[in-house]
Amino acid sequence: MKLLKNLLFIVTTLLLGCTPDEALQDQRWVDTLLEADERGCPCCRYTVKIEGKPHLVEELPAEFQDFLNRVDMNFLVKVRLRAEPAKGNCPARLRPIKVLEIMFAPR
Repeated sequence: MKLLKNLLFIVTTLLLGCTPDEALQDQRWVDTLLEADERGCPCCRYTVKIEGKPHLVEELPAEFQDFLNRVDMNFLVKVRLRAEPAKGNCPARLRPIKVLEIMFAPR
């Protein structure tokens, strides 16, 4: 009986629990536009749209971040990226992501 209760609890938790962003879950490459975020919050530096939904870029690979620090980000940059949901300081409602790999998208 106790095993049945535990199993029912686990199944219910899995069905009702938070689901990760499906657009990021399969780890595929996504073509999008990277733009500077003007809100000024501590974790709001760049924004991308994935399948029409805006996401805050919480973390970029260091080499790409170094490049962006040297250029004027007053324009949109077309990029191809692979990302996962971030578990950092940004509120979940802002859909923060950690970019795993990023490159300039082919034109």
